[in-house]
Amino acid sequence: MQRRAGEQLKERLTALLAENGFELPKDAVKTFAGPRRLTAVVADLPAAQPDRTVERKGPKVGSPQGAIDGFLKASGLASLDQAEQRDSGKGVFYFAVQKQPGRATAAVVAEIVPTLIKAFDWPKSMRWATWGQRWIRPLHAVLCVFGGETVPGRIDLGGGAMGFTNETVGHRFLAPAPFAVTSFEDYADKLDKAYVMVDAADRKAYISRIAGQRAGDGVSGGMTKGLAGLKAQVGPARESMMFFTSALGDFGPAGRTAQTALTGLGGAFMAATPILGGVAAGMALVRLATGAISSSMGCFVKCSRSR
Repeated sequence: MQRRAGEQLKERLTALLAENGFELPKDAVKTFAGPRRLTAVVADLPAAQPDRTVERKGPKVGSPQGAIDGFLKASGLASLDQAEQRDSGKGVFYFAVQKQPGRATAAVVAEIVPTLIKAFDWPKSMRWATWGQRWIRPLHAVLCVFGGETVPGRIDLGGGAMGFTNETVGHRFLAPAPFAVTSFEDYADKLDKAYVMVDAADRKAYISRIAGQRAGDGVSGGMTKGLAGLKAQVGPARESMMFFTSALGDFGPAGRTAQTALTGLGGAFMAATPILGGVAAGMALVRLATGAISSSMGCFVKCSRSR
């Protein structure tokens, strides 16, 4: 679920930024997912969105005055003298052509983040407290930072609003005190010191490293297969590797059934007890804080939740 959440976050955030005129490199948006945080980082965002030309098609020339007045009001035009006439092949129509100067990126992000959160598609979702907004688990915080400053925004949760913040917390038992961040690098570094690994790839690498140290050169094919399953299961499911340990043993000829069962669970000769962890976001950072799963997103935008 965490992996798909990260993919969905990247897809939708990239699309929303493109809709608002931000032309970014292919890999500008990176996401990180875990059990308590969902994070997205957007690199190379300019201070303001590009200037844009917006066109609005109006009624056909000769249409009733009511249609003309509605077009002028919706387009912000004082009279038809400010509109263009174009032959569309199906008649001549009025067009309002307006140049819109780019807005500050922080203001655009403040609008994108609530849209992104509300449109997120979870296999199962829930309501909590008196709020009407549905999410995989209750949202605890939305961390959103751009240019080192907190983005001035909020999300309406249907019964109450949650303002964006620049604070997050580490491991919920070992480092629960909140701390402020100014960038994704600052965010990842401080979380690492607070017993949280933001990147699932780092968590999987850690599993391989300590398992390899324990097994040495005697890793069997079955154990290697079990290790792959263990990384796939545990890597996304926990945010801290502090208490992850490995044990190597042999069931013997009489224990093949138990060995097979363990391997089927992705454990092979290794056992790990996950401790719930988290996810975050980046260059415009957004973090959703919720219960068993959390999320954070791009621009250095982050969101989190708790169990």
